[in-house]
Amino acid sequence: MRKERKFKRFLSVMVVQSLGVSIYSAEKFTVPVFKIPHAKVPAKMLHLQSAQMLLRLEKCLRKSLPESLKVYGTIFHMNQGNPFKLKALVDKWPDFNTVVIRPQEQEMTDDFDHHTNTYQIYSKDLKNCHEALSTSDVINWKQHLQIQSSQPSLDEVIQNLATTKFIKVKQTQRILYITPEMAIKLLPSLPETKNLPPGYSRPKASNQECFKSHPWMLPTLPW
Repeated sequence: MRKERKFKRFLSVMVVQSLGVSIYSAEKFTVPVFKIPHAKVPAKMLHLQSAQMLLRLEKCLRKSLPESLKVYGTIFHMNQGNPFKLKALVDKWPDFNTVVIRPQEQEMTDDFDHHTNTYQIYSKDLKNCHEALSTSDVINWKQHLQIQSSQPSLDEVIQNLATTKFIKVKQTQRILYITPEMAIKLLPSLPETKNLPPGYSRPKASNQECFKSHPWMLPTLPW
């Protein structure tokens, strides 16, 4: 007896990564999907809600700069009042491996609004990251979405997930800019920061306008 088949249309996906920022876009296409009995209930990531947890997460992420920069900056703003009402999720606590920042579910009502349907990810363990994202429902893969990260190694995880979920993605790179003051404060170990001449963190009055137009740029990472 032939198995009953039904077809499911997958929505496109856009994924963004940052320190460079990479954007992955996908086309709609149709694939066969078979009914699977006794499907597993998706795993849940832990939602960090207390101020102490978020402050501790910020402190931990700071130790992983520059790869954690995108998520670290968002957690920093969440600890300053969380103006965009984002939520932070981890695979476990306090010894987390993977962090996902995303909007509240009630804000993500438009399946085609990839500006709202945006996720930020950092992981200390890529294998754990792949497992966390593939077995949980933290990311709604049926929507147009973006994933942002300052972690070049995350590219392989995203590409593998896209393959298993029958999603074609396209990567586009972007560059993240940072002021000298912030670079010296957050990234003192970077060779580019160490090589800044004395007094470079405070532009002179004569070149302030030039500085505003040309902020200091972090090195482009190979992807």
